[in-house]
Amino acid sequence: MKKVLKIIGIIIILLLLCVPGVQMATGIFNTVPLNGETSEKERPTLSLQDFMAGKYQDTLQSWFEDKLGFRGELVKSENQLNLDVFGEIASESERKIVLGKNGHLYEKFYIDDWNGYYLQDKHYAELNNKVQQLKKLQLALEERGKKLLILLSPSKATVYPEFIPEKYIRPDRADRTNRHQEIVPLLESNAVSFFDATAFLIKVKEESELPLFAKGGTHWNYYAACLVSAEVARTLSLSPMSCDPVTFSTQPRGSDNDLKELINVWRADFTEEAIPYPTIQSTPKSPEKRQRVLMVGDSFAWALLDTMDEANLFERIDFFYYFKRLTIFPRVGADEPVERESLDWEKLFEEHDIFIIESMPAALGELGYEFIEEALKNLKPES
Repeated sequence: MKKVLKIIGIIIILLLLCVPGVQMATGIFNTVPLNGETSEKERPTLSLQDFMAGKYQDTLQSWFEDKLGFRGELVKSENQLNLDVFGEIASESERKIVLGKNGHLYEKFYIDDWNGYYLQDKHYAELNNKVQQLKKLQLALEERGKKLLILLSPSKATVYPEFIPEKYIRPDRADRTNRHQEIVPLLESNAVSFFDATAFLIKVKEESELPLFAKGGTHWNYYAACLVSAEVARTLSLSPMSCDPVTFSTQPRGSDNDLKELINVWRADFTEEAIPYPTIQSTPKSPEKRQRVLMVGDSFAWALLDTMDEANLFERIDFFYYFKRLTIFPRVGADEPVERESLDWEKLFEEHDIFIIESMPAALGELGYEFIEEALKNLKPES
């Protein structure tokens, strides 16, 4: 009897080992997908040169692991084990995700920027050069009766450094500066119009207990974005905008859950919290008095755009996402690629009243994503 049970046990184990391969070949079961940016890998083509160099074997292994049946379930289970046992995030995301204190998730990329890791002597010159270009652009736009505003978005690391684990904080952090700290005095000394959302939200945080970043998110929450939108409206002398009363929800919306999704685990209860959401109110000007805006920015701009759009602050906002894709607010049709070579710059300058260039701290070296340089080349003097 023992021998029979042993044989049955071996058969069961062998069958279980075969299940991922069967799923890979047939796809007969519905499986759990993984979150994050993924690309379809093609099966490598065998060549003698790649085989002898070992490249084919590595590529084949990577392809096989990507195609293995129940990969989502296996990856999530392994990640959950690492989280529960070692307290570590083992996500396959391109950027390392850090589990901070009190359940806050961070992208290490932003922690490193806050630490000043990426700032070297050459970057000071680059930032200064960028600000000189902004000064020229602002003067050229003012000659046309247009406004320019630089919007400095914060990262969670800059607003909530107290939740960063000590092992990720550089020992000489207090003696170093980062891009945000360097560009602010440059903008001030060159009289370039800007709004420092980082400094603004740090002040808000000191005066209020409402969270400005969700524990499971990398971007500011919608309440913080609304507060910044209201300040931008005030800075540009637009219609007043209110974010009160605030309601709370334990169900994250939009980007408030983006990092939690990226860590690909079965559960992450530590991120659960009551997240504030604004009630957006404004008294918009009549349609003929509302202005058109062109904004260039990164992923931090989306929540701003949503709140500005809901407040009906502008007649229209054209958003150049990384100066690569165009999204129009109010939402009209699908996004379009930005064809820089065929842009009608004269029409672009003529049709927009306000130009906003937004950037998160870590991307200040690429502020405008080449829009500033292209605009200066194509901004002809008024005749």
